[in-house]
Amino acid sequence: MKLVIHPAVEPERLEKIAAAGMTVCNAATEAEAKSAIADADAFFGKITPELLAAARRLRWVQSPTASLEHYMFPALVEHPCVVTNMRGLFSDVIADQVFGYMICFARNLHRYIRNQAAGRWAPVGGESTRQEFSIGPGVVGGIDRAHGQLAGATLGIVGLGSIGGEIARRAPVFGMRVLAVDPVRTGRPDGVEALWGVDRLPELL
Repeated sequence: MKLVIHPAVEPERLEKIAAAGMTVCNAATEAEAKSAIADADAFFGKITPELLAAARRLRWVQSPTASLEHYMFPALVEHPCVVTNMRGLFSDVIADQVFGYMICFARNLHRYIRNQAAGRWAPVGGESTRQEFSIGPGVVGGIDRAHGQLAGATLGIVGLGSIGGEIARRAPVFGMRVLAVDPVRTGRPDGVEALWGVDRLPELL
């Protein structure tokens, strides 16, 4: 099997790919890839209409991404080759990103960063709502109410695939209640209180 990679990968990854027993062309330029793809069986990377037109026996195209909406084009849709993606590969890093956003918005970090750059130091919720130090933390004020926390919150997940499932798996660590909808999955994983069909999306929201 001959595999063409474009854009080229670094030597460490190339060595591991070549160890699988394939003939590998690690093409640094599109011209090099176009020449090599003529008799290639497989392609990894960002294929273009020009590269596809130059391929005579291509059977497999592997996208380096999970999403394909930016990847497909009419000639590739019509081509008899198999197109595969990186489904399930990025669930951990995307879950990290999602929890980063949740903490950011719950604690108003997105506002504080902008305010800091502008030299504004008043807390979200208003300086006028700050409690006297002598009152202590037993009194809930406007600043407290303006800042959420993940513990005790309900997390709604739309789509319980590999990414949604990884988010759901982590949520109980933060003390969150999890509800989810999914168009296909019916088995409720551990840590998910309820899994519904998409017809109950309005109820979830």
